[in-house]
Amino acid sequence: MSDPELDADEEVFDLVPAKALRLTFPAVSFNDREYTDLRLTEPTVQQLLDASKVDGAIAQTLALIKLNSGVPLQVLHQLPQRALTRCGDYFAAFSPPSPAPTKDSGETGEG
Repeated sequence: MSDPELDADEEVFDLVPAKALRLTFPAVSFNDREYTDLRLTEPTVQQLLDASKVDGAIAQTLALIKLNSGVPLQVLHQLPQRALTRCGDYFAAFSPPSPAPTKDSGETGEG
């Protein structure tokens, strides 16, 4: 069904919720609570902004996981590296590609 109010040259992009990621892991105890999983969803703009205030790629990824899942950093610090990698890959799917270097930038891609 078409909407008569749309222009022929207008693009429509429906923001359908993205598939969440549930990551399970051996129990980690913190503050009288046991954590056995975390659930990630598409990050919000605010979560991305808040995570970007932290220095370093690993710290930014951990901050984004914490902000998105609600799991404390103390728990995340005890997870194996594979968990960090998988969460980073999940979030990367929502990131736009980096712009290609231009002639003016001095980057040629040659080593």
